[in-house]
Amino acid sequence: IWLRLKRDTHKVSRHEPVILRYAEAGFKPEQPVASTELTIYTAEFEYLFKDPWGAALFVDTGNAFNDWQNMDLQTGVGFGARWRSPIGPVRVDVAWPTDDFSDPHLHLSIGPDF
Repeated sequence: IWLRLKRDTHKVSRHEPVILRYAEAGFKPEQPVASTELTIYTAEFEYLFKDPWGAALFVDTGNAFNDWQNMDLQTGVGFGARWRSPIGPVRVDVAWPTDDFSDPHLHLSIGPDF
């Protein structure tokens, strides 16, 4: 059993190409919005119930933005399965934005966090 609390904040120069900037949450692919700031807060509870299998519950909050005074943090909650495979961790998660529980998102992650 372990609890992970994590905070990531990144900045990209306004002079960087748009492709290197961050996309704001909720953007439409045909109308991307380039941002220079990114901040993410994560709280995750993980339980290894039968090695190498486990489960997790998590809350993520964050967004991409250009101005710290006008940032609009978005929050999501979810759960997932964990497998400590011989080649690295495999995570399958289902998450929902807290403002629209009718819109689940499936995430697959293979390998360690960076």
